[in-house]
Amino acid sequence: MTLQTAPLARSLSRMNFLGHSAVARWWSRDPATLFGAMLPDFTGMIAAMPPRVGHPAIARGVSLHHATDLAFHRNSVFCALFEAGRTELFASGVRRGTALAVAHVGVEILIDCMLARDAEVVADYLAAVVAGSPAALGNTLVWASDTARDRYERLHGLVVARGVAVGDPDPERVTDRLVRALRDRPRLALTEPDRAPVARWIVEVVGIVERALPALLVELRGDLESAVGVGELEAGSSAALADSGPG
Repeated sequence: MTLQTAPLARSLSRMNFLGHSAVARWWSRDPATLFGAMLPDFTGMIAAMPPRVGHPAIARGVSLHHATDLAFHRNSVFCALFEAGRTELFASGVRRGTALAVAHVGVEILIDCMLARDAEVVADYLAAVVAGSPAALGNTLVWASDTARDRYERLHGLVVARGVAVGDPDPERVTDRLVRALRDRPRLALTEPDRAPVARWIVEVVGIVERALPALLVELRGDLESAVGVGELEAGSSAALADSGPG
């Protein structure tokens, strides 16, 4: 990924909760760690300052989230999928900024669709979401303001109610998700004429992403093991299982 697209990647990657949970469970299935791996995205969605985290397993998950984002956006397989997608979309008439955003978010959505085929990944994700309740693990977070705390409580309710929003890579459904994800970004938002070429691209790229995913995950896991330390995470995961309550 180029230096020009890296800031955009950071700003767009706020809704792939399942993916972060799936990666974090390589080291721990503790709901507190998985919740921590999703917490920075929750914080971004409510436009709040990051809360103070005192729970060690949640803090571990937050650290893993940031390491995952860094490694993922440098991942050679992801970058190849992204570059091919934005080139094809731009060539099909989608304006440059929208093509860039759709290629990035679209590939991430399709990856989540494929990860959601694993029932255990989904079960651990849902358990972590529920555990993040403001009455449970969420009660250990110290937000900068009452407004931020209230926004988190509302968001948590919406995420619980939504369950797993991915799974079926139907082109129209994925296009609808892209419309919703980008509608507040005027320079990136899809216009009505964009829908047809975007849907065609999704049809073409689903199989490509599916075939590329194993290599992407192998590279990502190797990079994370090098970056964060396998032994440290494994030791921390064992300790986290003993103190995963709200205290």
